[in-house]
Amino acid sequence: MMKLLYCFISHKSVVEQDAKKWRQVCKDKNIVDYLIICGGYKKNYIKDNILHLNCNDYYEGLSFKIHSMFKFFIENNINFDYYLKIDRDVKLFKPIDDQVQLKDYSGCWVKVKQGFDGNRKWHFGKCSKNSRWSSKEYPGKFIPWCDGGRGYFLSPKAATIIASNPPDENVHIYEDLYVAETLLKYDIHPQHIYNIKEYLLNIEEK
Repeated sequence: MMKLLYCFISHKSVVEQDAKKWRQVCKDKNIVDYLIICGGYKKNYIKDNILHLNCNDYYEGLSFKIHSMFKFFIENNINFDYYLKIDRDVKLFKPIDDQVQLKDYSGCWVKVKQGFDGNRKWHFGKCSKNSRWSSKEYPGKFIPWCDGGRGYFLSPKAATIIASNPPDENVHIYEDLYVAETLLKYDIHPQHIYNIKEYLLNIEEK
């Protein structure tokens, strides 16, 4: 049976609220391997299933939070078959089981057509007050990626790559594109999970 670590992304201002929610969800669904991920601390440590990280905790710091999370896992031998990154606005219907076929990088794959240019202002209104990203458009490429808002899975191989390749603060405002771009350099491509909505769903989706 697959050994999976559920990684629930949170923020310092709501981490206790999120922790209470996810602890109950995991208890109800008999999930024991999970962490709530939060930045904005002076050092990295785990306490009460919360991974406290020394990184930017704002929207513009999400790529660094993901990098720091996987770096912590690799450096501290937190070993699993897969790691599932889940946003706080995702509803988890049932535990992930072996009916979900995974590769190194799996999730809700966003197919990019030739000449496609996505929304370079998606982060406007989401960043911290004094962030330069509040008015700076995303300058990078749009390549096929697994949508971060819907959650994605990484293998230890992929997690190690992310842990070893920090984001570029001048480019990587979008965490999911940072992950996709980094893994592509190692010839790892996104795999779409066709039955993922049986297990989890972003609450904004119908």
